[in-house]
Amino acid sequence: MSHIIVLGGSFAGLLSGMQLARAGHDVIVLERESHAAIAPPADAPAAPRAGAPHAVHGHALLARAAAEIRRTLPDAYAALLAAGVGELDLVHDMPGAIADRAARAGDDDLVMLTSRRHTLDRVMVEVAQATPHLDLRAGVAATGLGLALERSGPPRVTGVRIVGGEALPADVVIDASGRRTQVPRWLAAEGIQLPLEAWDCGLVYFTRHYRVRAGAVRPPLNRVFSAGGLLPSLVMGWFPGDNGTAMLAQTVLAEDPLLKSVRRAECFDAVARTVPSVAPWLDSSDPITGVFGMGALQNTLRRIVQDGRALVLGLHQVGDAACTTNPTLGRGLSFAAASAARAAHVLASEPDDPSAQALLLDAGVGRELEPRFRENARYDHALVELLRADLAGQPLPDSPPFADDVLRPDELLRAGMADPDLYRASMRYTQLLSDAAVLSDASLIEQVRRLVPPGTHLPRIAAPTRADLARTLADV
Repeated sequence: MSHIIVLGGSFAGLLSGMQLARAGHDVIVLERESHAAIAPPADAPAAPRAGAPHAVHGHALLARAAAEIRRTLPDAYAALLAAGVGELDLVHDMPGAIADRAARAGDDDLVMLTSRRHTLDRVMVEVAQATPHLDLRAGVAATGLGLALERSGPPRVTGVRIVGGEALPADVVIDASGRRTQVPRWLAAEGIQLPLEAWDCGLVYFTRHYRVRAGAVRPPLNRVFSAGGLLPSLVMGWFPGDNGTAMLAQTVLAEDPLLKSVRRAECFDAVARTVPSVAPWLDSSDPITGVFGMGALQNTLRRIVQDGRALVLGLHQVGDAACTTNPTLGRGLSFAAASAARAAHVLASEPDDPSAQALLLDAGVGRELEPRFRENARYDHALVELLRADLAGQPLPDSPPFADDVLRPDELLRAGMADPDLYRASMRYTQLLSDAAVLSDASLIEQVRRLVPPGTHLPRIAAPTRADLARTLADV
């Protein structure tokens, strides 16, 4: 078996480390932050973290991530539930307009996990610490990679250098160090340029955490697993968390001076109360944190293979180190779980062929991550166009009409609001259990067309206007 070093001891790195250690590899997980930073006590409120500033924002484990953890790390799944992480059964909670509620094959996979990020990380650290063959080293920063130049072919990673100059040897290095990964910079210094595609989101995120009062009547989630929606001026989403908590996220245009005032707690709550699907939740809850902000975000896609050839051997990327997408769609943790499971599977199937490992993992990137990355970039572009039109007082752009030969995710979701099979197809797609090929499935398109004719535009939800929000904020 191999000696493996995982860079990053947060969610993606811990999942990777545990799966590889349980396959018999000797694994070291290096995390530059302390255990106290990544795994605070259960009763500690969410707080900003230098190595993962996004950790205080809204998180959820889509059904794909929940299924991967349940399949590969059942004890970790049980530990999450024991720690108060919630299960959200998407079939049990399907829209009331669907009359046929009989079970279908595959329903067991349509379960999300609801939790704050620091609870997820704390439980994963505790399970990782009890995992044989896994050495979790917190407070240890990597400073570079060891590389061996080959007579022919790409160089091969031989290990990791850490602060103080010590070199740790490894057969394989997994980069799970997140969106701020330094690995591409280290390789560039050696003349190896990894392909990078990046698109600015143009958005700023603000999040506040709440605790739902014991015994309070819980309002419905109007968007299946969240409450809120896309308003003309901003995006708002209320997400259930663990242990009776919830996270409210407000996404605004980066150049919007009016709505960036929601960084102030009183403005944040005042704007939230103007949204009918969110206001009842605020009436049933109490804030337990201030407002956290996050901006300067990009959708990024990094690869180690170019033109069918690995640029470096023995190095693999998982989680945000491979692909970062706009958090509005909540895919980050699920991408991490999927890529960690894929890496463990490929290393098991091709233990002695680093080139085959790289090509197989890159094929998975092309099949699963790249289409979602491009979908996110298109979503961001359309969202920014809408928010900028509202900011400028211009007519809001219509959503593009539905095409004849391919479904849009929002079209499939709309059709699924009244049909049990289309609902499941929509949930499987949005929850990353099926890939983009489902949107071109001829039989599915035919079913959707009976409910949503071509050329249809989705109606906008009833929501406060910018003038309404300006008046609300003026009174704060």
